[in-house]
Amino acid sequence: MTRYEILRNILAGIIGEAPARYSKLYEKDPSKVEQFNNALSRAFIHLFLKVRFDLLDFEEREYFVTDGGNDGGIDGYYIDREHKLIYLFQSKFRANENNFHDKEITMKEMLAMDIQRILDGEKQDEKGIDYRGKIYQLQRDISEIDDVPRYTYKVVIFANLKDVSDSELKKLTGGYKAEVIDYQKCYSDFVFPIISGTYFSKSDLTIQIDLSNKLANKISYTVATSIGDCDITVLFVPTVEVGKFMAKYKNSILKYNPRSYLGFKSQDVNRQIAESIIKQSTNEFALFNNGITILSEETFINEQVANKGVAKLIVKNPQIINGGQTSYTLSRLYEENDDKSIFDKKEVLLKVITVPSEAAGKENLIENISNATNHQTPVGPSDRLSNMEEQIYLQKRLFNVFGVLYERKRGEYSDGITKGYISENDIIDRSLFIKIYYILLNKISSSKAKKLFVSHRWTNEAIENNDMILATLFGCRSYKRIQTLSKTNISDLDMLGKVKAMVLLYNPGRIADFDEAIELHASEIANNWPLFLEKNSDKVYQKTTVLEPDGKKKTVYKRARSKMRAWINSNDFEEKAKAFFIQKTEQ
Repeated sequence: MTRYEILRNILAGIIGEAPARYSKLYEKDPSKVEQFNNALSRAFIHLFLKVRFDLLDFEEREYFVTDGGNDGGIDGYYIDREHKLIYLFQSKFRANENNFHDKEITMKEMLAMDIQRILDGEKQDEKGIDYRGKIYQLQRDISEIDDVPRYTYKVVIFANLKDVSDSELKKLTGGYKAEVIDYQKCYSDFVFPIISGTYFSKSDLTIQIDLSNKLANKISYTVATSIGDCDITVLFVPTVEVGKFMAKYKNSILKYNPRSYLGFKSQDVNRQIAESIIKQSTNEFALFNNGITILSEETFINEQVANKGVAKLIVKNPQIINGGQTSYTLSRLYEENDDKSIFDKKEVLLKVITVPSEAAGKENLIENISNATNHQTPVGPSDRLSNMEEQIYLQKRLFNVFGVLYERKRGEYSDGITKGYISENDIIDRSLFIKIYYILLNKISSSKAKKLFVSHRWTNEAIENNDMILATLFGCRSYKRIQTLSKTNISDLDMLGKVKAMVLLYNPGRIADFDEAIELHASEIANNWPLFLEKNSDKVYQKTTVLEPDGKKKTVYKRARSKMRAWINSNDFEEKAKAFFIQKTEQ
């Protein structure tokens, strides 16, 4: 599945959210091509509003969509009251992949934006035609901002626009600052966050705290560290609050955690946590659980919220680095139980570590904290390494350059799979990727893939070697296909040999041609592999002599794995594979 196909799936999902009363604007039947494409174009604006401003509700987003006849070239807007910004959108969605990648917005389309007239309060365009009602709504919303002089305008253009400088762009938008979201930025900043569940960007998280029956609501302590002072706040918070925010933010607040949201699934400890919530009416949970550790850039507690016995904890840019198992289980209980009384009077220990946001060495300190605080559920070395910079860069480059979904954290694409945006077959497993990579380096070894993942260190040069990465991706795709064709429990070494033969002989060098090449040749490799080994038995088998029960000697041939491994790693393997399979194809 290409990135564009994933984008269309996401937009179709947004269309599916539209209530019935919007049926004329959001046609759900793809066979009605023109109407459906118009719906995709509106959903494209929804995507921006959802990812950039955390607007989850369809109606809430639709309020800001102005696209339609006489819209003055403004397809949508948003008023960011926190940052004092007023966004004005111009969107050009293209209904096919080639146009989406290559077609640029024209100067005529850019100049069609009546920004100045609309902001000046004009009700008609230069031709005397009334603007649509949604433009009047935009004008009204701006006029009702009390401190509007403190706001800045920003024009966002969803389209390809090359070879235009910032100063030229500013002139085209009437002197306003502009941001261009081209197809590449759309994929990296909007599509990928949606399928990986990391699109929430809200900086402040508010947790309500119960102060009743507490002698002191918190303990605070300042610690001197190598990167400066860090403040630690320890307090008990209602489990329902944790379940609520984890159910919403999921992977967005697990960026520093070695596991993704679904990486905490299927653990026995989940059952124990759940039972202490569901089966207990009292607060033993606070005694049994080790608690949750959250990183924050700023932390505030306000006890004067005009509600007796209640306070509010506010953390800026929160990230859970320990206690993900607890948070995950509470979120599942929150989502699966309409009766929230199961959480009554049950609290969990929360430790908030406030780390200076711009401190040098912050990342190393975070990693050390994560290592030190992990007790409840052991984190293996593979999971631990998933947050290394090289892994993050590898994942980003595989998606941005090749459109491939590399899974560095287990279960991180579960949101995209659940919602039908992608399939499991679109995902490249991290252990399989490194195993195939080593095969193509002629380094087939007895090491398990997990060990290779832990021991291997990616360099930028290796990650940016497009030919080698493409070959590895073709090998991964071939592996999946050959595995489905295997009729017996073949050894891993056989499978790796088949994959290497596929890559050496039939790698087309373009992802778009992978499926055709695999369809043509995978069964050929799989079905003829035993005969290929028979033709090269001296490379695979070791002749030995054994004694029969009657004392007679007998010559037998046994599979010599070390011998076969050395052969597959050699240039002779490629020569023999070409001679056998290519000749067979020509026959």
